[in-house]
Amino acid sequence: MLHGRVVAFVDLNIEDFWKWTDFFSYIQFMSLFTLLASVVTVVFIRSPYFVELLGLFALMIEAMLGVPQFYQNYRNQSTEGMR
Repeated sequence: MLHGRVVAFVDLNIEDFWKWTDFFSYIQFMSLFTLLASVVTVVFIRSPYFVELLGLFALMIEAMLGVPQFYQNYRNQSTEGMR
């Protein structure tokens, strides 16, 4: 029980995916994602294609970190208040 209610471990509503209702939901998702990614990595670690794709995805994610700021600047048609 959490806050007087029973919490299902998986109550995923895809429409509200990034709108975490509480910190516990975020921890659940991160735990499951980490477990799944770890298992997949252990299984395919000897495959050079997997290792290359893993590196490519990591690089793509890092390269995309500035996109939300660029999008906000585009919507505002200004760089005022740029973080």
